[in-house]
Amino acid sequence: MATSSIRRWLAKIAPIHPGEGPVVAICLVVNLLVVAGIMFGRNSRDSLFLIYFGVQYLPIMYFANAAFLVLCSVAYTMLVDRMERGKFLAGVSIIFIAGLVASRVILLGHPHWFYPVLYIEAQVVWYFSLMQFWTFAGDLFDTRQAKRLFPFLAVGALLGMIGVGTGSKQIVHALCTENLLLV
Repeated sequence: MATSSIRRWLAKIAPIHPGEGPVVAICLVVNLLVVAGIMFGRNSRDSLFLIYFGVQYLPIMYFANAAFLVLCSVAYTMLVDRMERGKFLAGVSIIFIAGLVASRVILLGHPHWFYPVLYIEAQVVWYFSLMQFWTFAGDLFDTRQAKRLFPFLAVGALLGMIGVGTGSKQIVHALCTENLLLV
């Protein structure tokens, strides 16, 4: 009796049908890692910007973020279906990795002008990374599966945020804020 009620409860929380488990698990882990990476980047970006520029410039950055959201959405929409999906996702990821490594090298000199650029760069990586993940997930599941599973897949993002929130203090002490970009 108790076992069947637990199974019903688990089926509501994790509506995974037979055969979907491995793909759902991969998606959960990928979403966790994507969002954890985004959160580390945002923590680094926000801290460095506030230290070197201050809170008075945040409204300008929020406006710039909105403008870049539109630009990124348009660019992503134009490119995603014109290229082979795997090559597109890999290419964008390589560009972002190279950009973040280059940003870390630039930060070695603490150039004051670069912190707003880093702020926008981190935001663009965030936008594209989330669009990439949901495109990836959309390719793996049909409409019925997506309707049932996508809310559950969002748990990966929440776990990534919680993990970074609880562990970032120790990681910052170990690596320094600037090195969070490489995490």
